[in-house]
Amino acid sequence: MKKISLILVIAVVSIGMLVTFSLSGCKGAVEEAVTEAVEEAVEEVEEAVEEAEEVAEEVVEEDMDEIDPKIVELRQGMDAWRTENVQFKGPGGQDPTWDTELFLTKGEVAEIQAGNYKAALARHGSQGEYTEAMYGGCLDYLEYLGFEITADASAEFDDAALISNIE
Repeated sequence: MKKISLILVIAVVSIGMLVTFSLSGCKGAVEEAVTEAVEEAVEEVEEAVEEAEEVAEEVVEEDMDEIDPKIVELRQGMDAWRTENVQFKGPGGQDPTWDTELFLTKGEVAEIQAGNYKAALARHGSQGEYTEAMYGGCLDYLEYLGFEITADASAEFDDAALISNIE
């Protein structure tokens, strides 16, 4: 960054000298030397900008493919609750998938955050510490992803209320 700033200063000073000599009637060798210096400075600035853009692209691409650190943070301490002895099958005979196999990259999170999405929460019940902790986690992560919460309702285990809340 300092190199680019120095080159820009040299370019500005060179242009200033060119204008000064041109206005004072001095032409010829001095004008030619200043013009050459300005052209060289401009070329160096363009090369430096291209290099900086290439480096920035590489850094962005590398970082955006990494797992989002918020996911890693949320999973801290969860390994104690996982087991290899899973006997459950889904309603269609599906095998379960651990959350460790599901993740968002930094790039995917950035894309979601830029999407201006909205979410509505329709809960069956809000009683108990576990349910409140899950609800708090949902709110925190939706906020992190940039979602606007447009509705939040709890039916308190009343099917009719849940249907009404969803509608």
